[in-house]
Amino acid sequence: MAFCYKCGNELRDDGNFCVNCGARQNEDDTSNKRKQEYVGSVKKCPSCGEEIKALTAVCPACGHEFNSIKVNSKLEEFSKKVNEYEEQINTSPSKKTGFSSWSNDKKTIWIVINIFMLCIPLIYYYLFVCISKIASPFKKAKLSSEEKKLYTFIQNYQVPNEKESILELLLYIKGKVRYLSTNGSNKLNSYWVNTWSDKAKELKQKSDILFPNDEIVRESYGEIVKIQNDAKKKLLIKTSIIAGIIIIYLVVGIIVSSNKLEEKRNTILKLPNSEIIEKIPKLDYKYGKVTSENKNQVSIEIYQVTEEDFENYVLKCRKEGYNLDVSKYSTSFKAKNDDGYIISIYYNSDSMEIDLYNE
Repeated sequence: MAFCYKCGNELRDDGNFCVNCGARQNEDDTSNKRKQEYVGSVKKCPSCGEEIKALTAVCPACGHEFNSIKVNSKLEEFSKKVNEYEEQINTSPSKKTGFSSWSNDKKTIWIVINIFMLCIPLIYYYLFVCISKIASPFKKAKLSSEEKKLYTFIQNYQVPNEKESILELLLYIKGKVRYLSTNGSNKLNSYWVNTWSDKAKELKQKSDILFPNDEIVRESYGEIVKIQNDAKKKLLIKTSIIAGIIIIYLVVGIIVSSNKLEEKRNTILKLPNSEIIEKIPKLDYKYGKVTSENKNQVSIEIYQVTEEDFENYVLKCRKEGYNLDVSKYSTSFKAKNDDGYIISIYYNSDSMEIDLYNE
């Protein structure tokens, strides 16, 4: 079938002139003939010749089973490349992070700080880690160079416009997402679940254009989304439980500390009979305790006192001879008596620390 090069009217098979516009046609020119081009391939049953749709294992016309169906070459190529990248990731040396990456000096300092501060810094550190994990589904994971290569390959891979390739890749992604979701709830696995799910979303959008409302595509993509959402929930539940345990531990710790502090504040002051105690101006206070004592030194803590009590006791010390080398500030007092005894008093909120020693 040929057409006029000038007006486009259909020509007779034996005509040299267009019956519409009269233009002479070149008999040797074949550019005006309509060409036919075949896209893709038609698959038919070897038994009955019925045309077979993608991902069909049994002929719907005669029931013949296709036992020698080959793996899609595009999927095989894609899968092989993914496996190569994953092998590189698994064999590459892992970078140390956190406590294991610290120097010995830094580790020692951290341990000493936690010993003296009753592990409070450690508790806050783990609380921060848990909060970070809760937010991890919404943050981009830190990837190694090998992981970045895999991510770039997945994102940039162009799927052929073939139904079979799209369907098989969706099924492949569904298996990947299911494996990752059952391989532990952590930030990195969650990241790869989201990466594969994004690729599945891209395939679903392409499928809706090429062959809309395909049942297999809809079901496969729906399962991928469900697995992705379940993985997010598992991670949130896991980190929320850990965070809850730490918060409960902190609350219990605060309550216990408050009770111990209150118990300490209500300790009845009992002074031993000793020569060093007699050198201290009389303590007319109900609550307190002796923290250390020997023949040359004594330390006493006094509880439930006011700033006025501190000032009155300083005056008492001065009246009883502690008026040499005096050093007086708003919350502290230090002085010496004729016998060489030095008294130091520190006021802090509602308590006083009294130290007496002999040079």
